[in-house]
Amino acid sequence: MIYWGVVTTGFLMVLGMVGGTLFYYLRTLALDPNDSIRIDPKK
Repeated sequence: MIYWGVVTTGFLMVLGMVGGTLFYYLRTLALDPNDSIRIDPKK
């Protein structure tokens, strides 16, 4: 039972790190708000 808890905790930690990294790169690279201003400037 302890082994199951350790494996589950490790899996959730790895999943959180991967998800956090993906979310970070989506926020900084893919969803950059300055891109929209550069592509379609306000007049």
